[in-house]
Amino acid sequence: KHERQRGEGRVEGLHAGAFLPKLDAEELKRRLLIGLDELDWAAVNIRGVKAVVQAVESPPKPEDHTLSPSSPADLVAGKDGVVLYTNILRGEQLVFPGAAVKKGEIIASHEVHGVVPGTKEFSGAVRYVHAAGEVIARREGHIAAVLPSARLSRAYTGREYTEKRLYFADFPIKFSKSYGNPYGNSDIIKRRSEVYLPGGRALPIALEKTRMTEYDPVPSPLPAERAAEELRCAIEAYLLSGAESGQIEALDCVLSEEEGFFRMDAEYIITEDIGEEILYSP
Repeated sequence: KHERQRGEGRVEGLHAGAFLPKLDAEELKRRLLIGLDELDWAAVNIRGVKAVVQAVESPPKPEDHTLSPSSPADLVAGKDGVVLYTNILRGEQLVFPGAAVKKGEIIASHEVHGVVPGTKEFSGAVRYVHAAGEVIARREGHIAAVLPSARLSRAYTGREYTEKRLYFADFPIKFSKSYGNPYGNSDIIKRRSEVYLPGGRALPIALEKTRMTEYDPVPSPLPAERAAEELRCAIEAYLLSGAESGQIEALDCVLSEEEGFFRMDAEYIITEDIGEEILYSP
């Protein structure tokens, strides 16, 4: 069970003196779970004028195993590519500019071997470090994207329906059974105005006005120029979204139209940082 200090329950909307008809058990439960990260489960049951709240704490979070500057780690290639530039801050560099690398290949090792001063011979001493740095590589590939050749637009029929509803303490007061949207497809605009006394005091009464405008969904063809622009932008956004310090160097696109779809095939060249730090585990 989870206990809170007296008075803190007001944050969740439940407190002594709360207006009973406005309390929603499901809404109270959602607000409780959102407000308290340490809860794994909760239930709110309103019985008469009492509210019973049950809660179960979340299990303890696992220990943080993220990389730290003191943990031995290798700098590896996160993607295939041709290395253009490197700036190794820590670690023993194994791959240099001009080399093609595969995903997972070690670029800078966590093992740093000492050398005899004035020579290139290893001294036998080894230090273990957290390899880090920048590895800019050129990547080439093919990508394709599709888009429907027609879109639905709204053709308004000219028919409108206006509904007025009175609310008391957020509960609707129905005067007939005809409330509801009589149309299948329509734009709906709602406006609610509160009711005030002459002195400016608000009453628990509100008037809501809903206007529904009917329309028919009509398919309209998408121009090829618009489709090409949207598909190219989508491809560029996709390529850059998965690239660290990415820059598109070339993008050769070909648009084709199939039955019901536009298709764009693109050959791309992109430069990006493909270095990825991987914790060393013996």
